[in-house]
Amino acid sequence: MNVVKLIKPQNKGKTVKKKIAGSNIIFICVLALTFVGCSDNENDENRNSGNSQSNVTSDGPTRQETYDFLVGKMDGSWSLSRPNDSWKYLHYFSGSKGPCTITYMRVNTREKPRVEEHTKITIPLKSVNPESVKVEGGNNSVSYVSIATTNGYNDILCEGDFCDAPKISKVTINVLTKDADKVAKAMTHLVKLCGGKAELF
Repeated sequence: MNVVKLIKPQNKGKTVKKKIAGSNIIFICVLALTFVGCSDNENDENRNSGNSQSNVTSDGPTRQETYDFLVGKMDGSWSLSRPNDSWKYLHYFSGSKGPCTITYMRVNTREKPRVEEHTKITIPLKSVNPESVKVEGGNNSVSYVSIATTNGYNDILCEGDFCDAPKISKVTINVLTKDADKVAKAMTHLVKLCGGKAELF
């Protein structure tokens, strides 16, 4: 802490010139301290401003970058025909309402006899518990990534042949096993960026 110590003159016979000079010295000292104090405050504000700016930018990829990654892994980029199985499975992933509301579609087709089954699932990621996103089971070809809402709310919309109800709280998405861990990690990150929160307890 900087302190200015004022000393009472011992000799009252000091000339006016000396008194003025002494006053100038004190004034200059106070002015110098004030300037240094302002400089420190400005530096603190700049540091705080920098910290604030860094806090605004989330760590890791942006929402759009994360969404684009998931699209690349899931949107019509793969199909599966299992051995000794006449079914063909197509999977689509999109965000027609933006990266925070995603749509997952699965189309199962069989040629003989001709059957086509559709399932469309719409997931508002703000309602998803990020801790619920995980890989659950699978085999060498396909694994399953589960996604559930916070507090079990039925905020996920389900339409099609494999829906038990029009609104559900948990869904399982099929992904290639080689991509499963990355998809789950990216989905968790996107959920957090979209405002999804874990349960309090």
